[in-house]
Amino acid sequence: MPSNGGPAFPVLYSTDAHDADDAPCNVTMANEGMSLRDWFAGQVLVAVAGRADSMRSVEGVARIAYAIADEMLKMRNEQQSN
Repeated sequence: MPSNGGPAFPVLYSTDAHDADDAPCNVTMANEGMSLRDWFAGQVLVAVAGRADSMRSVEGVARIAYAIADEMLKMRNEQQSN
């Protein structure tokens, strides 16, 4: 399976908590949300769904969306390595 590109909208936040001895401590938590791959595919769906001739099958549209998302991630990785 191709790389998912990491999180699309990562959020780090801290919260006050208490350890097992009831001493205060700060805990950092992360909510990664959807992957960048999923977000790219969703953006492709917006464009593809607007074209009636492209809606031959739901499965076909999903395959196209993820194929384009995978190519976008590949290009992104190539450009970041230069």
